Amino acid sequence: MNLGQKNYTPEFRESEIIKRLFINQDKLDIYEFAEEMFVTESTVHRDIDKLENNLGEFDLKIRIKNMIVFMWMVMSGVLEKHYILI
Repeated sequence: MNLGQKNYTPEFRESEIIKRLFINQDKLDIYEFAEEMFVTESTVHRDIDKLENNLGEFDLKIRIKNMIVFMWMVMSGVLEKHYILI
């Protein structure tokens, strides 16, 4: 174990993803985020998948394509691209 490494829980990572994407509207590079959180890119993908499942009731959609994270908001039954974040 790396002596400087922190143990970021799944709950912490999920709250950090929400903070960056929704509150700060900051960029989220999956590779950099994985390195910062001391996890694999696959773990970040799973965290984002779990978040999307939980946020569905709020009409928010998250997708990843080519390591770019997209967020959509469903308004009046129509899927509208709301943010594009990398």
